Amino acid sequence: MANYLTLAQAKRFIGIPAGVTMHDTLIESNLIPMAEIQVNNYCGVAAVTTTTYDEKYNVSGGGVNEIVLRNFPVSSVAALTNDGSAVAASKYYVDERAGVIRLTGSGSFFTDGRQKVSVKYTAGINPEVNLDLKFGTAMLVAFHFNASRNVGFTFEKSGRYQYKRSTDGIPSSVTAILAPYVRAFAMT
Repeated sequence: MANYLTLAQAKRFIGIPAGVTMHDTLIESNLIPMAEIQVNNYCGVAAVTTTTYDEKYNVSGGGVNEIVLRNFPVSSVAALTNDGSAVAASKYYVDERAGVIRLTGSGSFFTDGRQKVSVKYTAGINPEVNLDLKFGTAMLVAFHFNASRNVGFTFEKSGRYQYKRSTDGIPSSVTAILAPYVRAFAMT
């Protein structure tokens, strides 16, 4: 699995000096992979990478001028065919963030039937480009690291000092960072 975050980056974010190695196995083998899985699940993506896909789609009924791709965000579309005929790039629009291809011509529709539309495209999230995802993952690793030392505690008070820990699976500050990468509509 490709990583959003390296051990060194996670330790630096948490505030652990590079020479301190007592938490390395926990962070590298457990917390980073767990945080990445949570990010992927929350965003609805399969992996922390960009991949090329070659997929066929069914079209139900006439008058359909858009296809919701199975993977997003889309980096590029290499080929689009409708009922075996290539569709020129000037004849469709790609909404990269949503992962949707729309025919642009008035009265242009995909052919009704099973496996009539074929799309070859590249989609996914590149953590080297999407630095906000790297930061959100680092925040999630830190959240779980701090929680691991206080499992079961949600509130602690000693004199004037108080500590209250969130018990959410993903803190709201992280979900705010991830929000642009979540598909906001159901696939059909």
